[in-house]
Amino acid sequence: MTPEKLLKQVQEKVLQAIVDQALWQAGDLVVIAVSGGPDSLCLLHVLHQHRLEHGARLHVAHLDHRLRGDVSAEEAVQVVEWARAWGLPVTAAERDVPALLRERPASLEEAARRARYRFLCALAAAQGASAIALGHTADDQVETILMHLIRGAGLGGLRGMLPLAPVAPWMTEGLKRKRPLHLVRPLLGISRQETVAYCNAAALSPLQDAWNQDPRFLRVRLRQEVLPLLKTINPRLPQALLRLGQLAGWLEQDLEKSLDEQWPALVEPTAQGLRLKLSTWTALSLSLRLVALRRAVEQVRGHKRDLGWEAVVAAGRLEQMPVGSEVSLVDGLVARLEYDALFVGQGPPAVGPWPDLGPESRPLQIPGCNPLPGGATLEAREYRREEVGGDPWRQASPLEVWLDADRCGPQLWLRHWQPGDLLQPLGMAGRKKLQDLFVDEKVPRAERSRVPLLVSPQGIVWVVGYRLDERFRVRPETAKLLWLCWS
Repeated sequence: MTPEKLLKQVQEKVLQAIVDQALWQAGDLVVIAVSGGPDSLCLLHVLHQHRLEHGARLHVAHLDHRLRGDVSAEEAVQVVEWARAWGLPVTAAERDVPALLRERPASLEEAARRARYRFLCALAAAQGASAIALGHTADDQVETILMHLIRGAGLGGLRGMLPLAPVAPWMTEGLKRKRPLHLVRPLLGISRQETVAYCNAAALSPLQDAWNQDPRFLRVRLRQEVLPLLKTINPRLPQALLRLGQLAGWLEQDLEKSLDEQWPALVEPTAQGLRLKLSTWTALSLSLRLVALRRAVEQVRGHKRDLGWEAVVAAGRLEQMPVGSEVSLVDGLVARLEYDALFVGQGPPAVGPWPDLGPESRPLQIPGCNPLPGGATLEAREYRREEVGGDPWRQASPLEVWLDADRCGPQLWLRHWQPGDLLQPLGMAGRKKLQDLFVDEKVPRAERSRVPLLVSPQGIVWVVGYRLDERFRVRPETAKLLWLCWS
C-alpha cells in the first residue's frame, strides 16, 4: 500500500468513527491526550489535518508522571513544540506519581492512571470541553478484554473500552463543570501497526516510552508474554477477543435497555439508599437483577468499583431468604430483604457495646438464660416446628436469631475473634474471613476483638449483631428450632 493510500485509509476510519459514534458535535472543544507515542501522535495529526471535517476545536494535553527523570521532561517539551508548530493550544503539566504512591498505596500503574485522568478532567472542565480524546487502539482493546477476562469480569468488563463513555465520578470529584464530559476513543478500530505505519507515512517521529516495555506492568506482560503464547494456540485470538467484546457489549446494551423500561416501577429512593420493590423485582430474570443491583450500588455510592461478583449474585437471590436477611456488598453498603422490597444502601448502625468474655470459650446453657459480664444476657430456647406459629425468624433483629437446632448440635459456646476465623455469610455460597466481614460492616478496628461469636464444633454460627452463618439458618425441612436473644 502506498503511503498516500495508507494515510487516507486511516484518516477515513477515524472520521467515520467520529460520525458513527457521535463522539462530539461541530464546534465542541476536545482535549486530546498526547503522550507522544505513535498512537496519540497519529490521532493528533489526523484530527488536526481534518479539523474542518469533524468540526471540533482542539486543545493538546500532556502529563509528565515524573517517573523517568529528564527523559520524560524532554518528551513534554517535544509534545509542546509539536502543538505550537501546528498552531494548537497546549497544556503540559507534571504530577509526582511516586509521591502520590506514598500518600495513597496502590500499584504504580494505577497511581499513574489516576493522576493522568484527574489532570485531563480538570483541564477539560476548566476549558469547557465536551470530550477527552484518547489514543487507545484495537490492540489496547484486545489487551483490556484479556485482562478483564483473567480478573473474572462480567459483561461490562468483557466489552472492553467504549468509544464514547462518561467520565467516572472519581475523575471529576470536586470539579465544577459547565457541561457533561466524556472520554472518546476514535482509534478503537485501528491497530497499533497502522498507527506506526501512519506516522512513518506522514514523516512523523513519535516518541518511544520505555515504560511501555516494562514487564512490571500487567498490560506489558500480557502484550509480551501471554498474548504471543495464546496465539500459538489460536493465531486469530485478537479477532476472537474483539468479537467477544462486541457481543458482550450488545448483550449489556440489551440488558440495560430492558432495565430502563422496568426501572421507574422498580426503584424507590430513600434517605439511606434505594428500595427495589419486590412486586417488580421478583418478575425480573436473574441477569436483570444483577444489572439492577449494580446500577443501584452505582446510584447510591457514585461508582461500582470493587463491587464483588459473589456478593452481587448472593444479593440477587435474597428473595429466597427470610425477611431481614442481608448481604454485604461493598464499602459498608448492604442488600437487605424487607417485606415488600430489597433495600440497597448503608447498613444499620453498629451495635454494642460488647462485654469482655475473656480468653476462653464460654459454654452456653441450652435452654436457659446465660448471664454475661457487664450485665448482658443471652437467652436460649428450643421449639419444635409445630409449636411456632408463622415464621417468626423472618422478623429477627440484629440481636435475635432463629437457628436450625439439629445443625447447631447439642453444645454451643461464646468467644471472641481469633486469627483465621471464617464463616459462610447468610445467602452466600463460599466462606469469608471474619476480618473481611468486619471491614465490610465498618466495625471499628478497636471493637472487632470484642464482638461476641456464637460457635459450634462446625465453626462460627452467629456473629452477634451482624451476620448469621448460612449453614445454620432455618430451612423448610427444619424440625427443631433454637431461638437466641442477646440483651
